[in-house]
Amino acid sequence: MNDYIPHIVSLLAGGGAVAAINAIATRGKTKAEAENTSIRSLLEVDERMNLRMTGLETRLAGYEEKIAELRSEILELEADKHRLQLMIDSLESSIERKRDE
Repeated sequence: MNDYIPHIVSLLAGGGAVAAINAIATRGKTKAEAENTSIRSLLEVDERMNLRMTGLETRLAGYEEKIAELRSEILELEADKHRLQLMIDSLESSIERKRDE
């Protein structure tokens, strides 16, 4: 046991005690700084995600508008198709009547 006493005394006298006390005393400050850094990082991530979300919402609105336009165009084309089919049916009927004459 006596062999350790010089080492303990040199540790305490050499600043080991000061380092230990300093570590204990600044532990709360260090923890607060770490939490502050974490919070800042989270806020930065949140800001980037909000910017990205805004961009995606804008793109989505554009896509929804384009879909509405395309659906309208489809309805117009289907109406044209129906009109043309009626015209074809009428012409075929006329041809059949002329053949029968």
